[in-house]
Amino acid sequence: MSKKTRNTLLLIFIILFIILTTLFSIYASGYKFNLSWPIRFNRLLQRTGMLIVETKPTKAIVYLNNKPQHNPSLKPWRKDYLVTPAKIKNILPGEYELRLENEGYWPFIKKININSGETTFIKEINLFLKTTPTLVLPCPEDSLIISPDSKYIYSQNAKKIITLKTEEVKELEVPNEAPSTWLDNNKLLVAGVLFNPLKNTTENYADLIGANADSWRFETMTGYLYYKNKNTINLFKPDNRTSTLLLSGGDYLDYKPKNNQLFILIKKDNQIFLEKIPSTNSQKESWLLPATGDYSFSQNLANYLTVYDKKNQTLYLFNETKIGDGPLVIKNIKNWALMDINNLIYTNNFEIYTFDLTNNRSTLITRRGTAIKDIIWNAEKNYLIFSEKENLNVFDFKNHNVTSLLAGEEIISPVLNTKDNTLYFWANINEQEGIYKILL
Repeated sequence: MSKKTRNTLLLIFIILFIILTTLFSIYASGYKFNLSWPIRFNRLLQRTGMLIVETKPTKAIVYLNNKPQHNPSLKPWRKDYLVTPAKIKNILPGEYELRLENEGYWPFIKKININSGETTFIKEINLFLKTTPTLVLPCPEDSLIISPDSKYIYSQNAKKIITLKTEEVKELEVPNEAPSTWLDNNKLLVAGVLFNPLKNTTENYADLIGANADSWRFETMTGYLYYKNKNTINLFKPDNRTSTLLLSGGDYLDYKPKNNQLFILIKKDNQIFLEKIPSTNSQKESWLLPATGDYSFSQNLANYLTVYDKKNQTLYLFNETKIGDGPLVIKNIKNWALMDINNLIYTNNFEIYTFDLTNNRSTLITRRGTAIKDIIWNAEKNYLIFSEKENLNVFDFKNHNVTSLLAGEEIISPVLNTKDNTLYFWANINEQEGIYKILL
């Protein structure tokens, strides 16, 4: 080899070394050539961004603009797909469609923005199982309520208790359309009948009191039962089976016993009041409500006593120790759930909001094109389940992404078994009406 050839090769190697070193330095510094057509020289060299993605469960394949991402490797013939948890470097700035796919799960699809010199975090993504609904109990349209320990469901129209572990069904002998509620001790109260599904025992207090007794309530702290009898409110002590008259002569719209106190909604001279009847000699408190409402007590939220006006779709939240201070008021509200001690999530027909109880402020989260019927908040996994007339959906609260789980002719009354992450609901699917379940 001549000296001239050696010098030429040396020069070529030096030039290649300089070029490659420069390219690797640019790449390592987070820059990348943008060779899209037409070429824009002011954007020929751009600083890139990074994407970090995490899912539950893991090992979801990552797609950007329908292109599967691959693991960087010194073996270019290997085409291993990049799966979560994933860190993708040197992405050109811009908008991308992120899609995450895991076999047996619904895909996660979301528009994301990658910014120059920044890291975009898409974390705590819940992927939901793609499962076929299983029929638990054939029945006409029904409303479901689940026990606090997530072991039993009561079908209110069919008047049947379903043991979720075995799916054994027991029919109760109670009046039609009787109001029902699960108590904190996981007993079911229906029209004065107290049923214990664990021991399979029934205590019928309505037979003791008489057919005129209705609007039964249970007070957890004392274990006492309350009931209305025409225009009276009465106390029943199950241990000695004695009744005591508490109030009489009023137009009592609704009442709620709590912590050995009694709260009533009463109509006086065409005015409606919320009143607190203390158990001791302390002063009675009251608050005047708008006269046009259709009021009832609902389940307490955090430390608030809740009164709902169904006619005007307004929720009143009272500090139960200071009724006279007045309520927090949320208007245009149909369904709600407590997110944590300071926050509420609620819907009207087409919108989902959060409400901050500490500063009395609502925040719009999302809008839907179809009316929202029922909602369930899963605090542990930070997502909202909501039903529409023909769809069952999940809203990932952190990532603001909606996953459609199921479509049917009609879907109502979902309840969640948080212990095994199973969702129960009534639906009409392929002309089969009944109570179904799916695993999330």
